[in-house]
Amino acid sequence: MPFNATQEFPPDPPDGPGPDVQIFLHGLLMLSPDQNGACQVGVHRLSIQHKLSVEVRVKGTVPPDPPLLRIAGTLDSAGLKIGVDSAAPPGITKFVSDNGEFNRDDVNNDPRDFRWSIDLQTLDPLQPPMLLEKSGISPVITIKDGLLYTARQTNPLNVDVKLTKGGNLDKTLKSVARIIGANIYLKEGENLILTWFAEGKNQTLVIPRKKAADRPALIYIDNSPSLMPSGKPDHSEFAEYFKVIPNATPATKQFDVDFTLLGTNPQGTDRAPCMPAVIGG
Repeated sequence: MPFNATQEFPPDPPDGPGPDVQIFLHGLLMLSPDQNGACQVGVHRLSIQHKLSVEVRVKGTVPPDPPLLRIAGTLDSAGLKIGVDSAAPPGITKFVSDNGEFNRDDVNNDPRDFRWSIDLQTLDPLQPPMLLEKSGISPVITIKDGLLYTARQTNPLNVDVKLTKGGNLDKTLKSVARIIGANIYLKEGENLILTWFAEGKNQTLVIPRKKAADRPALIYIDNSPSLMPSGKPDHSEFAEYFKVIPNATPATKQFDVDFTLLGTNPQGTDRAPCMPAVIGG
C-alpha cells in the first residue's frame, strides 16, 4: 500500500519554525512502505562500488558542527530504527502538490513533490507487487515518522534524463529526484530516537526538539561510491536494483534510465546521479 499523501508542506523560516530534523537519502537505497506504514529503506548490498554511511549532525548557530554519530559499513542485523517517542507519532506521509496524475513537463510542478522519484513498481502495468531479496538489502533502515519529499532534483540544464526500454527511448523524464528527504516536526516534549546495535550492545541516540534559534539536526544516509565518477555514470542504476527484485517481469527488466550530460558540468553539479528508488510508494 503506498505511503499516505499530503498536499501541505509546513513553511520554513521565517514563515514557520521549519523541521526539527531533516533526513537525506542518497545512493542505492530502496524505499518502500511496510505493513505498519513506516518507510523501509533497503540498503543495496550487491554492488561492491557502493558503501553505506550514516552521519548525524546537530547544526547550531555557530559552525562548525561536529558529528554526533558516524556509521560506516554494513549495519548489524538489527538495522537502524528512526522514530518519534510519542504516544501519537505522526507516521510517514509523502508530499504531493496535487492529487492528479503527475506531469513532469508542467512548469508549475513543485520541486519538492515526492513524485520526481522513480517508482520501479509502476514501470510495467503487469508487474505483480515486487518482492525484495532480503539478503541483498538487509539490514534495513526503518524510518517510522517523517514527511517524504524530493530534497534535490537533477538540473535539466546540466543533465538530460530519459527512460529507456530495451535500449530505445520510452519517454523523457526531464528531471528525477537525486536526493530524497524526510522532514520531522517535533512537538513540545518529543524527541527523535535512533536505535541500532554496535560494539556488543544496543545503542541509542536522542535528538530533542530544536531550540528556536537552532537549525535542524541533519541525518545523512548515503549508499554511493566513495568517489563519484566525473562523467557519465559507469553503471546502470536500474540493473543494480533488479538484482534484488527476483519477481521483476521481463518487461520491467527492459527499462533503464539514461543520463546525458549537458554543458561543462563542473564539480558539484548533478552530472552523475546515484539515486534512491521507490518500490510501491
